[in-house]
Amino acid sequence: MSAGWGYPDAVLAAPSTLVLVHLVTLGWLSLLLCGALFQFVPVLVAKPLRHPQLPLITLLLLVAGLLTLLSGFLGLDGALGSYRVLFPIASTLLAAGFGQAALWHPRGEHRMSPATPATNAQRMHAAQCASTGLVGILLASLEALAAAGQVDAACRFAGQACVSLRHDDAHGERQFNALLHRLAPRVPW
Repeated sequence: MSAGWGYPDAVLAAPSTLVLVHLVTLGWLSLLLCGALFQFVPVLVAKPLRHPQLPLITLLLLVAGLLTLLSGFLGLDGALGSYRVLFPIASTLLAAGFGQAALWHPRGEHRMSPATPATNAQRMHAAQCASTGLVGILLASLEALAAAGQVDAACRFAGQACVSLRHDDAHGERQFNALLHRLAPRVPW
């Protein structure tokens, strides 16, 4: 903004305004919060992460999603030819990144202290509710990706989700499997 690009008096839906708003909210605030989550929660519960590479994977998904989203917004200005396909890809990457950050301990690998009043059943129920919501978001993102003409990419992501959820969330795995079967006939061979 200090360079005169995306100035506040620009139209609210102007591509430069959209880029700046999302760059600040997703690029700075959300990455700051995710970094704090990965840094402070293991310290607070006095246990290391089971998968130390998880923060890097989450960061890469979020940054890739953010860059794809910003490219889509720049495409609104006519800078890119086929920009509409970028929005479903960005939403899929961002949903995967935030989903991974939100569910980085779904099996209770970080136990709360005994003074915490929540029972294991309550924590498992909360994790299942969050998982169900994220599965729904990812399914909608993959359907939008397929609707944007990227059916093969949507099928690949759905297949990866089936493999990831096979042992931990049978219901979510069945939902992605059903999506995969609906989309497979539409894949251009």
